[in-house]
Amino acid sequence: MPNYNNKRYNEDLIMGEKGEKDAHPLLEKKFGKLTKTSYQFDRFDFKNKKFIIELKTRSCNHNSFDRDGGLMFNYSKIEEMKQKKDKRDTYFAFNCVDGIYYWKYIDGNYTIGMGGRDDRECSEKSLMAKVLSKDMICLYKKPNWLDTYCLDTTSEED
Repeated sequence: MPNYNNKRYNEDLIMGEKGEKDAHPLLEKKFGKLTKTSYQFDRFDFKNKKFIIELKTRSCNHNSFDRDGGLMFNYSKIEEMKQKKDKRDTYFAFNCVDGIYYWKYIDGNYTIGMGGRDDRECSEKSLMAKVLSKDMICLYKKPNWLDTYCLDTTSEED
């Protein structure tokens, strides 16, 4: 784990907190009223009587890592969930540059492999669960200014 005064670590924490705040109302439209977990480093971010949801905020498109097995999160989250034997449906949501996508946990519908990062002055590699974009459902597609710019034909000459 990075040092708490690591600049990149703190930027990532801020991005994650903003991602949770922005995604919360959109997740509630799909899953109903959700309670945000109170501990900042809880394994899962949102809960209600039917669902447990972990939200990962990423600075990439949802399909950027398909070539490497998909978007990833710590496999320890799945291990803990299996150990607790909670009967609620568990979802992993990804707040990405291009939208918010979610994946329902189904045992075996993911791959496991080593992954992580080393850009915060330490190695953060561990066993990861990886989910391909084809297995995710789009909750919200974020607008892309290039779509408007590239598709705008009003400035074309005859």
